[in-house]
Amino acid sequence: MNVMKSILFSLVFSITFFQAYAQSDIKTTVATMNQCISAFSADNAQPISFFGVSGILEQKQDALIQRINLTDIQRIKIEPSQGGFGVTFSCKENQACVNLLKNDMNSSTMNSTTFFFANAAAANTFGSAGHILANSVKSKDAELELILYKTEKGETPLLPSNTPAKAANSEQPKEPIANTTPKNTPKEKTIKELQEEEDTEVTDKPKKASKQTNKQKSDDETDQEDAEDNPIKKSKKQQTAEDEEEPEEKTNKKTKKQQDSEVDEPKPSNEKSASNDFCAQLLQVVNAGLKTKYKEIEGKETNAEKKINESKLKLKGSRKNYISWFNNERAFISELKSLADNDYAIEAFEKLQGELDECLADGWDDNDHSNDSVYENAKFDVKDVEYTNNKIPNSPSIRIAIAPEGTKFVLFVRIK
Repeated sequence: MNVMKSILFSLVFSITFFQAYAQSDIKTTVATMNQCISAFSADNAQPISFFGVSGILEQKQDALIQRINLTDIQRIKIEPSQGGFGVTFSCKENQACVNLLKNDMNSSTMNSTTFFFANAAAANTFGSAGHILANSVKSKDAELELILYKTEKGETPLLPSNTPAKAANSEQPKEPIANTTPKNTPKEKTIKELQEEEDTEVTDKPKKASKQTNKQKSDDETDQEDAEDNPIKKSKKQQTAEDEEEPEEKTNKKTKKQQDSEVDEPKPSNEKSASNDFCAQLLQVVNAGLKTKYKEIEGKETNAEKKINESKLKLKGSRKNYISWFNNERAFISELKSLADNDYAIEAFEKLQGELDECLADGWDDNDHSNDSVYENAKFDVKDVEYTNNKIPNSPSIRIAIAPEGTKFVLFVRIK
């Protein structure tokens, strides 16, 4: 009798331990997917949640909730897309396992959904982790295909740390990545460190400035009175920044005019990073237009009569982003800035044009419409340039222009 009790106890303990271990492994996998989203999402996506009992992968988005039934997923494929890499979860044939639940409780279904990432390693890692989650809720005999992206050399890029364990039927490396760092071997960088390297350009100058600040702090602590009597000499850049905060009568005329004309909008901390993000987001919109006529980024309907919808993908620094009709075709429109002065509108346009020239350097042609007959009676300086993809003839074009709106001028992007 005691022997039977001992065996039963061992069996119960083993099952409990296995369940706890499996649950811990699932949590780690979900955490890895959210790290990929947080650090490398190309469309400012929100984190995901996983419900193991129902097999639902859920992501809250603007004005809706996306729910993916992983038990009905047949394929996870990672492939390049314009501006980055897409991880597409595809349902079984003739099934719609992706449900979009809107805030007004209306819902719609799709047979696939795509997550976008800025680089291949993040996309492969996210897809591999999704493959693990799907296999955890699918029956053993159910087929689930994982197609990872490979470079021209046949390599499969993955994030160097926090990479999910090997997925069944995947193209992962045979040997798992070690968690420890051997002696005399450079330490592998975490996802957070890789993102910091992408977003921040480190130079020698900030280091010197930091060192000088520490020295000044030390001087202040040892002799505060002397620091007050002999203030630190300000640089021209510091003085200019302080002058802009002085009363109106001392404000530079141009700066004041810009302050009055520009609508409040978020200012990115790193201009170079913001430009790169803007380019990636712009190309994601083009890709959405090419594949689904913007259905995959179409959000809440804001005007039923004109069939205008919010856009789930918003360009960085923009005021409004929506999908509407233009010349009998669906088009994505983003209003970037509203300025009270035509000269400043032109200045903002030329800066944006420079960014697009760099962003669309490969395979795109530009056509200046500023002198088209439609502008013959315009009472302002016109700027209107359209970019077309000469490698993909059916690709949507990107058009940037200035349009009057009352007493102001709106700089906008239209993709159609």
